[in-house]
Amino acid sequence: IQMMLKKYFQSLGGVYMLGDSVTEGKFENGRLKSIKTLNNEATEFEADNFVLATGSFFSKGLIATPDKIYEPVFGIDLTYNEGRENWFNTNFWKKQNYISFGARVDADLNASINGNKISNLYAIGSVTGGTNALYEGCGGGVAIITALAAADRILEKK
Repeated sequence: IQMMLKKYFQSLGGVYMLGDSVTEGKFENGRLKSIKTLNNEATEFEADNFVLATGSFFSKGLIATPDKIYEPVFGIDLTYNEGRENWFNTNFWKKQNYISFGARVDADLNASINGNKISNLYAIGSVTGGTNALYEGCGGGVAIITALAAADRILEKK
């Protein structure tokens, strides 16, 4: 299915860049205008809409330091408990709070930066905050439902 979707995406004009990473974004009037990538640093890729699906801590979609948590690509606003002692339970087998940390999104899954909504940047999957996939057993469902919801929002704009 993945190969079929990739082929269909490319037939519609999509560019699939396996293994590349976004390094920065250019914002203008509350919108993400373009991105640059590690392997194509001289090129600015423009699009009408962007979807952030970088995952959580394990895939480096979120980064934790001793005193803060941040999203490394765009610096989007996150929801997380203040105070490192509130990030985890010392009992490994109990619910771990850090799993529910992530992007602060609105009802349309739009991310924000410094409280300002980015109207064409959608955060989906485990980079979003509010669910605890390990404790609730819902990671796959969150990924699929948020992806479908973002796709619906994008298509509604057309």
